[in-house]
Amino acid sequence: MAKKPAATCWKVQYYDISTLCWRTIPKTYTSLKLAEAVAIRLPVPRVRLVQAEVNGKNILLPEIKK
Repeated sequence: MAKKPAATCWKVQYYDISTLCWRTIPKTYTSLKLAEAVAIRLPVPRVRLVQAEVNGKNILLPEIKK
């Protein structure tokens, strides 16, 4: 039986200035536009999107300018 290609999943990360590291919101989104909408609405100055686990690697997109 052939494997189905995995659906692209996106995660939203924000920069936590108290710990100086990127934190990931524990929800995954299947739509890039939905993930962008969530990221823009977060009340933090620095956010970015991460494509979750493509061939064992995470693909980071540039920060979203607010």
